[in-house]
This record gives sequence, C-alpha cells and structure tokens, in this order.
Amino acid sequence: EAHFKIANIEEHLAHHAEAEKGYHRTVYAAKVFEDKGHPAGEVYAAEAKFRLTDKIYQDLVAIKIPSNPKHMADALKQKIGLLTKLSKQLAEVVKYNEGNMVIAALTKLGQANEHLVKAIRNAPLPKDLNKQELEAYKGQLESVYKPFADQALQNYSSAISKSYEINFYNKWTKIALDA
Repeated sequence: EAHFKIANIEEHLAHHAEAEKGYHRTVYAAKVFEDKGHPAGEVYAAEAKFRLTDKIYQDLVAIKIPSNPKHMADALKQKIGLLTKLSKQLAEVVKYNEGNMVIAALTKLGQANEHLVKAIRNAPLPKDLNKQELEAYKGQLESVYKPFADQALQNYSSAISKSYEINFYNKWTKIALDA
C-alpha cells in the first residue's frame, strides 16, 4: 500500500519515471507476500499493474495511419503489435481478480480495440484508385477492422457483466455502457 501511495503521489507531481518505478515496486511487493504464503496488497498491485499499461495505450493511440498503402501496413502492424502487448498486460491485471480493476482492464481493452477500428476506418484512402477499386479497397478494410470491432464489443460487454456480477459500478462501467 505504501509503495502504491508513493507512486501515486509521484504521478500527481508528474514525476512519471519515479511513479513507474513505484508501481513496479508495488507489484513486486505483492508478489513477494504471495510467494511467502501471505497474500497482501493485491488490490494495490492490480491497480499498479493497470496504471503501468497506460504508456502502451498512449503509444498505440499516437501511431497515425498514413495514406501510403505500404506505410499504412507498417503502421497497422505496429498498432496491432502494441494492442497484443496491451492485451497481455491487461490479462495480468485481470488475473488479480480484483473487481474494480477487472472492469477497468476489460474496458481499456475495449477502448484499444475500438481505437484500432476507428484508425482503420478513418485512414486516408489512396488517391490513385478508380471508383470500383475504391469500393473493393473499403471492403478489404472492413474485413481487417471487423474482428477488432467484435472484440471491442465483447470487452465492453464483459466489463458490464462483471460490474453487474459483483454489484460494483465505477467510471469504467460508465465508459463501457456508453460505448
């Protein structure tokens, strides 16, 4: 708890590197207690682990998809790589089974998938295509983003279900409901 609270203060002071170290310490301390057979601090470890995913999410959102199809593929590959990394990190948060953070993690994953859908949908279209080629291109884009749209919906639904299951409602529940 102390490690988490110190890290939280560092974050509020915009000492991001120190906050990150503190969140890592929080997760490590909870692991040490668990390994010794005395689980403690899991609530703080879950939130610390969740907060550590924010940088990955911000990096994902920062990548812009260019209009050049070759560069578009590279940017999309980077985004999908970050989404995969984020998904793995958020799965670690869910493993703590701390209701509040399960809802937050599922909602954040929904947001990440939804972001990817919007990024692909709003990507600039190639200028050198005729009308028929453009329609075929749009159809291909839809086949690329559809699985991410389905996953976003699944994540949001799971977050809402968890919220109802544990009778706990937070800002992440509202975000999932709004989405």
